[in-house]
Amino acid sequence: MVKTDKTERMELRLTKDQKNLFQEGAMASGLTITSYVIFNMTNIAKKDVERKNRLVLSDRDRELFLSLLRNPPKPNKKMVELMSGRYAESKGIRWSSDSSI
Repeated sequence: MVKTDKTERMELRLTKDQKNLFQEGAMASGLTITSYVIFNMTNIAKKDVERKNRLVLSDRDRELFLSLLRNPPKPNKKMVELMSGRYAESKGIRWSSDSSI
């Protein structure tokens, strides 16, 4: 097991019933209340973040997306301009040749 420095703290305000429930859950799991709360909240937070970052398409949207990947439309004049760099030049945008920028 990798040991990490735990330097951050959190304080929670909760009801007596909530605290009792957490203590009971921790005891049933064979964990300290701190380990129990951290373990369960970490799992919940990971699922919430994953759900937030997941893109879910309807069947219609998925088919449209795949169809556009398989058969992309021909680029219009503006897109050709944009991709050729003429658009940037017309707006006075200069690309640096210095790769460290």
